[in-house]
Amino acid sequence: MVLGYLPSIKRLACVMERRHQNRDDLVSETVTRLLERHDGFRPDGSFHRWVYWTMRGVLADKKWRSREVEDPTGIHGMRLCVPANQEHATYLGEVMTRLPAEHRTLVERRAQQWTQREMAKAEGVTPQAICWRAKYAKDALKKVA
Repeated sequence: MVLGYLPSIKRLACVMERRHQNRDDLVSETVTRLLERHDGFRPDGSFHRWVYWTMRGVLADKKWRSREVEDPTGIHGMRLCVPANQEHATYLGEVMTRLPAEHRTLVERRAQQWTQREMAKAEGVTPQAICWRAKYAKDALKKVA
């Protein structure tokens, strides 16, 4: 079924990909993904819509992969980080004291790798409430930093 629609898939690739040299790769990756995930197609749904969203997903995956930097030795990552020094610690302490107490607690817990569920349970609220509090804390942090 998929291969019967190959001409229309190629036309869709022309619309979605500007570079001529990338279109064939997009078509082949889309067809591969469609064949791998054929059970995801709903008979009551639109085949063309399924192809469109699959191709869009392939493009999104390519976009994210192009942002990644291969660094098997870790040298590139080490160049991006700067070891903390006394000035950083002093500045962080000053910022945290200027932050309101309710936001300070949330920022400290996030720094300790608490999840939203853990914070919600500790505060006795829903995870959605923690999400909103995190937004307000982030805004407050931007103002005082």
